Amino acid sequence: MLTWAGRADEGVELIERAMRLDPHGKMERAHLLGSAVYCAGRHKASLFAYRQITTPRYDHCAIMAACLGQLTKSADAASLANATLSQKPNFSIEDYVNSLPFVEKAGPNHLVEGLRKGGLPN
Repeated sequence: MLTWAGRADEGVELIERAMRLDPHGKMERAHLLGSAVYCAGRHKASLFAYRQITTPRYDHCAIMAACLGQLTKSADAASLANATLSQKPNFSIEDYVNSLPFVEKAGPNHLVEGLRKGGLPN
């Protein structure tokens, strides 16, 4: 919840602590860490967290595409954008971002920017 409330750095701390305390549940929290570090502006760390997921869902692929878009790796981002769209053909940035519980109106701007750079449709 801290991530969505604009306090991503605090969210990262708590998620990392939970992962240390319960290393067996680490994979179940990888997407939470990935989202938090993305919102904190740490795109490489977010990509690393998401790559720990064995079978990424469409939303995981979308955020990895956003990470790569922010890192100006458009060819790699395009591959993940395609993976997103193959799992969810009607994916749109607007619908996806509106489904997330951002508290502040400007909260999702950085994510929208990355998703666009990652090659996903509005």
